[in-house]
Order: sequence, then structure tokens, then C-alpha cells
Amino acid sequence: MSGIRDQRDDIRTASESLLQAYARCNSDIETACAKVEELGKKIGSPERKDAADLETQRRKLENDIVTIRAEMSKLTDQIAICKSKLDQLREQRKLLEREQRIKDELSLRATLAEETCKALRTIYEEFTNEMRLKITAEANILLSKLLDKEGRETLRQIVIDDD
Repeated sequence: MSGIRDQRDDIRTASESLLQAYARCNSDIETACAKVEELGKKIGSPERKDAADLETQRRKLENDIVTIRAEMSKLTDQIAICKSKLDQLREQRKLLEREQRIKDELSLRATLAEETCKALRTIYEEFTNEMRLKITAEANILLSKLLDKEGRETLRQIVIDDD
């Protein structure tokens, strides 16, 4: 069970870091777009003399945007894979929890059966002892009635063994 929890925590941590990377990429893209717009405005103004440098920088930023979008697409795919794995792990956890509940119930039933057997054994032993004592007492009373004085002296009492 702890293995499932560890995997779930690992997946959650990976998902959070992917989402943070996604947020950073979006932020970088927005910054790059803002810079491109700013450069486009500066390039269009007649005051700027270094228009060629700005155009080069604009192309570089556009390439960066393409790279960041590709990375963002990869991260989106990884997030989808992680979500799929998370769903699978949740299903596995449900199955394991169900199996554990069944095992717990069987264990409880086994314990109850053992306790019932012990109680029945105790009842049996008490009943057997009680009946043995009653039979012994009744046998001795009958024996004393049936035997004469000499027979009673020879055979004083009947003792019933456990067997």
C-alpha cells in the first residue's frame, strides 16, 4: 500500500513540476511576444538606426517561440501520460483496497471461529465435569442402596474417570 502511496506522491510531484514548467514556458512566450511587438514598433519608427540588429533579434525570438511551443507540446504530452498513469494507479489502489478489505474480513471471521471453538471447548469441559460429578454421586447413592454393609466397606465409592 505504501508503494502505491509513494508512486502517487511521485506522480503528483512530477505533475506539479510539469505544470510549473508549463507556466514558465507560457510566461516566457508572453514575454517574447511582448518583446517582438515592442521591437516591431521600434523597427517601424524612423528614429532607430539599428533596424537590421532588431530584425535579427526578432527572428531569434520567433525561433525561440517555436522552440518553446515545441517544448510546451512535449510537456502537454507528458502531462497526459502522467494523468493516464495516475488513473491506472488509482484503479490499482481501488483493487488493492478491496482485496485488503476481503482479507481483513476473512481474518476477522477466522478469529471469531477460533474464539467460538474455545468457548465451545470450555462449555464442553464444564458440562462433562458437571455430568461426571452428578453420575458419580448418583452411582454412589445407588451402590450404597444395593450393597450390604460388608459390600459397602469393600467398595466405598465409584469414581468416573474422564475417559
